[in-house]
Amino acid sequence: MFGYPAYYAGGKLSICLFEQGVGIKVLEATAKKLLAEDPNVIPFQPLARPKMRE
Repeated sequence: MFGYPAYYAGGKLSICLFEQGVGIKVLEATAKKLLAEDPNVIPFQPLARPKMRE
């Protein structure tokens, strides 16, 4: 993805490396919890695009 390594499961993106971070697709409830509890967690917004949907 964007020239960086990525892992696909069932033909859909699951995990990717991007610049200095790792993108992991999780359920929306899990994402909300992580965003609220960990200041190091941010929505995946590659190339200043809107955050990705679930």
